[in-house]
Amino acid sequence: MRILLIFIFFSCISKTALADASPFYSNAKIDIEYSYPDTVSLLECCVIYQSALETTDTSCNNNKSSVYVAVCEKERIKIIRSIPEKFRLMLRFSNGVVTTPELHKNGMNSYHRILIDGNSARDITPVFRTTYSNYSIALLATLILELIVAGIFFFFAKIPMRYLFVIALLNLITHPLLWLITSNLTGYGTALIFLEALITAAETYAIYRFLKGKISLLKAMVLSIIMNLVSFIVGGGIYLLFA
Repeated sequence: MRILLIFIFFSCISKTALADASPFYSNAKIDIEYSYPDTVSLLECCVIYQSALETTDTSCNNNKSSVYVAVCEKERIKIIRSIPEKFRLMLRFSNGVVTTPELHKNGMNSYHRILIDGNSARDITPVFRTTYSNYSIALLATLILELIVAGIFFFFAKIPMRYLFVIALLNLITHPLLWLITSNLTGYGTALIFLEALITAAETYAIYRFLKGKISLLKAMVLSIIMNLVSFIVGGGIYLLFA
């Protein structure tokens, strides 16, 4: 219990924390689509800090920020180190310069998708603030991990395995809900800890109600805490490895 309290304390004071099979913070990726993909080539790109959003300079020679652009390719840009909370990208193509709309750091691995249409750029980032394939990895990792934990728990508690459908159903409800709230509203700091606690409590009650007579409230709480801790820590690592 003491170790758990220490872990929660440091998670709360940290600016970023892990999530249910969700990305750890390390960099920002921007995927780029084109209305007319074969008509231009990307020559260079740079990040414009919030303090310089109104700049009229169309070159990347004035070191507009200390952000390091690790990859600058036609279809993907990757930036690392001191990623601003708000920024724009300046993209210099063979036929002109395009500045993106203001982008907000939106996750532990900040992700955006930009559509280039002529001399304009549009933010078309998916609602999960990651690619749908990456979100599917996160959801699948969480489902597998929590079903394994629940299966082991059910075996020793002599609970029929058919009730694993309850665990799967809860994950299909709470996982996208948590992801959407943290990605679009609260962010991944202290709020995530409270949301995780609320979901753990809700899952405890749901497990107890669905399995009433087969599991006590205390055991339902223990099961919910173990499942969420495993997906919280191990799931994040799995996501980082495969996404």
